[in-house]
Amino acid sequence: MAILPNLFGSLRSRILALVLSLVAVVLVASVAGMEVTERAETLRQVGAQLQSSADTARAALRFRDLQLANGVGNLSSEPGFREAVAAADAATLAAAIETQQRRINADLVVVLSTNGRPLASTFNGSLAKAERDLQALIPSGANAEVRQIHQLIDGTPYQLVVAPVLAPDPVGWVAMGFALDERVAESLSRQLGVDVSFVGTSDRHAAYFASSAPEQRPLDSATIRTPQGTPFTVAAGSDKLLTWIVPIHFTNGSLGMVLQRSLSSALRPYVAIRDSMLLGGGLLLAVATALAAWLARSATKPVEELTRAARRLEAGDYGVEVPSSGTTELKGLAGAFNAMRAAVADREDTIRHQADHHPLTGLPTRARVSGCSIRS
Repeated sequence: MAILPNLFGSLRSRILALVLSLVAVVLVASVAGMEVTERAETLRQVGAQLQSSADTARAALRFRDLQLANGVGNLSSEPGFREAVAAADAATLAAAIETQQRRINADLVVVLSTNGRPLASTFNGSLAKAERDLQALIPSGANAEVRQIHQLIDGTPYQLVVAPVLAPDPVGWVAMGFALDERVAESLSRQLGVDVSFVGTSDRHAAYFASSAPEQRPLDSATIRTPQGTPFTVAAGSDKLLTWIVPIHFTNGSLGMVLQRSLSSALRPYVAIRDSMLLGGGLLLAVATALAAWLARSATKPVEELTRAARRLEAGDYGVEVPSSGTTELKGLAGAFNAMRAAVADREDTIRHQADHHPLTGLPTRARVSGCSIRS
C-alpha cells in the first residue's frame, strides 16, 4: 500500500492518472453500454423470430394436413377402392395405396378393417409391433368422421389424417401420414432459420425423435408439457439457447416442436462491432497516454524550474531568474518569485552594506578598514 502514495506523489503522475482514468472510464462505459443494449436488442429480435417461426411452422403443418386430407379423400372416394376394402382384397388395396403414396410423397398409408386389422400397408417396419398403434387410429364408438391427428407408431411420430371408407356404411378405414422425422426437422429449419426438434416426453425425461440440431439439447418433460408463451433460455455448455415450444396434441403421448436459436450465434455480428470498439479504444488509450504525458510534462516543467531556482536561492545564489512560461498562473508565480528574489538580493546587499559602514556618515567601519588592511 505504501507504493500508491509514492506513485501518485508527483503532480506529473497525478495529471497522467487523471487523464487516463477519464479516457478509460468513457471507454469502459461505452463498451458496457453497447454490450447491454445489444444483448437486449438481440433477445428481442430472436424472440420475435421464434414467435414468427412458430406461426410459420403451424401453417406448414396445417398445409401438410391439407395434403393428407386431399389424398385420403381421393383414395376413399374411388369405387374400386371401396369395393376392394369391402372384399378385403389385399393385392388391389396394396396397388392403390402405393399409387396414392407416390402422388403426395406420403410416408405411411394403411387400410384397416372396421375392427382395426391391417388389410394393406406401406409401413416399412414390423406390422406385428405396430399393430396396437395402428388399431388406435380407429376412433371408439360410431364416430365415422375424418380426423387429423398426431400419433406414435412403433416409436416414430406421425402426422396423420384418418377417414372412414363408406359403402355407404363404414367398411373400413384408411390412414395417410407424414413422419415427423429428420427430413421434416431439417426442411423446417432451413425455411425458418432456427433449429427444429420434435421432442416427446415420458414421466421424467424428454426424448428426441428428430432434430436439425447437431446435438441434442437438455430439456425436461415438464417444460415440454407446459410450454411458456414467451421465449426462454436453455443452458447448453457455455452457450444459451433461446427456446420456443409449439405443443402438438398426441393421441398416445405428448409431443412438442421445439424451436431454438443459439444466443452466441445471434450475438456474433455485435461481437465484431465490440471488438472494433475495443481496438479503437486501445488506440485511443495509447494516444491519450502520449498526450497526457506531454501535458503533464508541459504543466510540471515550470514548477520544476521554480523548484530548482528556489534551491539555488536557498544556497545564496540570487542571480538565477525563473523564465516566465506556461499558463497565466505559472507566469504570475514566476514573476512573483523573481520579484521576491530581487527583493531578497536587495535586502542582503543592504544588510551587508550596513554591517560594513557607519549608519550616519556612511564611512567604512573600523572592522571594515581593519579587514581591508589585513587582506592587503
